Amino acid sequence: MSASEPRPPEWPVNPFWDFSVALYSRPGVGSACLALQDRHGLDVNLLLFCVYAAACGKRLTAADLTSLNVSVGPWRRRVVEPLRQVRRTFKEPGHGAMDALAERLRRQVLEAEIEAERGAQTILHRALPLERAATAPDPSSARDNLEAYLAAAGLAHRPETARDLTVLLEAIRER
Repeated sequence: MSASEPRPPEWPVNPFWDFSVALYSRPGVGSACLALQDRHGLDVNLLLFCVYAAACGKRLTAADLTSLNVSVGPWRRRVVEPLRQVRRTFKEPGHGAMDALAERLRRQVLEAEIEAERGAQTILHRALPLERAATAPDPSSARDNLEAYLAAAGLAHRPETARDLTVLLEAIRER
């Protein structure tokens, strides 16, 4: 960026983003979220929002989840998912003499993908603004919200989603 280029805007304050960064960094949370995304097509940001809502004392309804999904869906499809696909393409072997360049580009796309995820979380927080409670999420409320999301996605009562959900909930409990 040169001195003549305008400074990019700062992200608005978003307690959901701060909560998600802390939660996602806990052992097991990231891999459980990615398993639910990759195996079942769920949105990691909606999974995290379910837990965040529980920490805020909010039980999500089917209408809440539909509204959240409608709000973030276009951004997810047009921005986040294409960036993820490009990043994953760079991870594939076979770039030959271009391996170092591919890795450098993969890291740059990863940075853009993380910023796009932050954008998705800003959309979700604006769609259903909740202020972060001072307490950790109640595991029962988190389970209820996550199960409501699974039901809304047509994945309720499937053993494979139950296993991945259990891993996520266990990671949330561990402090």
